[in-house]
Amino acid sequence: MHTPFSVVGRWAPLLLAAALAAGCGPGVQLERAAGVPRFAALPIKSEIKVVESADVLAQPVTVVGTLRTDTAKGEADRPQVVVALSNQARRVGCDALVGLSRRDEVTTSQKTVERLGAGGAKVRSQEAVEKHTYKWQAQCVRSALMDPGAKPAPHSEPSPPPAAPDPAPAVEPEPSTPDGKTAKDVADLLLERKVFVRAMVDKLQKPAPDPADVVDALVETMVQVTGPTGLWRKTMPQEWFGCLAAADTPACLRLRDLDRDLRHADALHTEASGLSRGQSGGWLRRSEARVVEYLRTYVPLEASLAGVQATPFYREKLADVAQ
Repeated sequence: MHTPFSVVGRWAPLLLAAALAAGCGPGVQLERAAGVPRFAALPIKSEIKVVESADVLAQPVTVVGTLRTDTAKGEADRPQVVVALSNQARRVGCDALVGLSRRDEVTTSQKTVERLGAGGAKVRSQEAVEKHTYKWQAQCVRSALMDPGAKPAPHSEPSPPPAAPDPAPAVEPEPSTPDGKTAKDVADLLLERKVFVRAMVDKLQKPAPDPADVVDALVETMVQVTGPTGLWRKTMPQEWFGCLAAADTPACLRLRDLDRDLRHADALHTEASGLSRGQSGGWLRRSEARVVEYLRTYVPLEASLAGVQATPFYREKLADVAQ
């Protein structure tokens, strides 16, 4: 049985040294969430909780951003990854890592191999060599334990992204392969919900977007919308409906029941976040119906209460008790 969370404590310095020796890719990167203030660094021996859901943390929580790093050994690197991400989390004032996940990327190259042939002659041939890179990410979260007495802040809508320039007349053909067409269709749906993919707009607006970039944007959208700290599971119950103070209202009780529906979204997220770049196109094509249904059902056109109220999921599952 898995425990709800693990704690990186007094062994952090030793594990970190091992991580640096083994190599955790180019380092840890932090993509900061918009509008979040900067916090003072935590002491080096501060405990960092590693949890699957922010619900087990002291509320309210603040998502400082998303931490990412690359490794070369896959699941065997998890302890070193936890240490590396935890170390960076302390630097930016986070006391928890939420939803640690891994995505596998495979690249193929050719190498020349020399062998002895008939009569002892040397024979050269080309062999394919696969290189595996494992991309890890987790949300960097600051719980209420770091700010005693903190109260949930009123929700403020994120600033809209700069308007994209009008596209020039198309000079490149539309994607002609089935994988390319699906990637373009999904990218267009994501661009309709631009507030969730601001960092990837340029990649999604390409005439033939890379399916791997489309999957990355989809995964990021799912984290923000149906993830543990997303709109449906945190923003709506805690900030818009006040469920921390009034958990037994009809709307809050219904939201709690709807978590079963959101687990279908969790399954889709698990699949998407575990793909390599080479697997992305085929997976998108095979999963197009599920992906389109997810985007149209759960993901609003804007990150606001009005936007969420316009989604089919809200109208069908929640509107009757949330008047």
